Amino acid sequence: MQDNPFFHYTPTKTPLQAGKLLVSAPLTGDIFFDRSVVLLVEHNEEESFGLLLNKKLPLTLKDVFPDTHNEHIPVFWGGPVEANNLFLLHGYGSLLNGSQVVTENIYFGASIPDLLLAIKKELLDESLIRFYLGYAGWTKGQLEKEIKQKLWVVADCDEKNFSAKTIIYLGIALLNHWVVNLPLG
Repeated sequence: MQDNPFFHYTPTKTPLQAGKLLVSAPLTGDIFFDRSVVLLVEHNEEESFGLLLNKKLPLTLKDVFPDTHNEHIPVFWGGPVEANNLFLLHGYGSLLNGSQVVTENIYFGASIPDLLLAIKKELLDESLIRFYLGYAGWTKGQLEKEIKQKLWVVADCDEKNFSAKTIIYLGIALLNHWVVNLPLG
């Protein structure tokens, strides 16, 4: 893939690591990632793994788990890899078994049965939980190559006030910022 001819900027020096955001360059034409914001859940020498924050699906949690009674909890598209598997981000930390730290206030994964039980008993604030089908993944060196090609901008995630609603608007605001405010060369 060649450099993005529509998006000229000086690549960021922000290091790749869990908790960083990837903002797609405009006009890439990529069917999966055009106008996307990805939260990196994990990044190491062998692979990178993240979730698209701003691609809402026409599904609710009840569509995925018919036994739940939460018809209003939306499900988002996390990316093209393992699109039949459910993943989640939340702000509950170790209160939910099986959680992995992404940033100080954002956690990935949890025991789904425990989570569904807590939701059913209305023990959790649903604005602190986001469900995703699939994820975005990159093999060794692939993401770094795409950044050098100016297909992604790496940004810090200001997650001090994490909530599902905040993450939706953060994704939209970042896209608008990068499209409008990046110095074009």
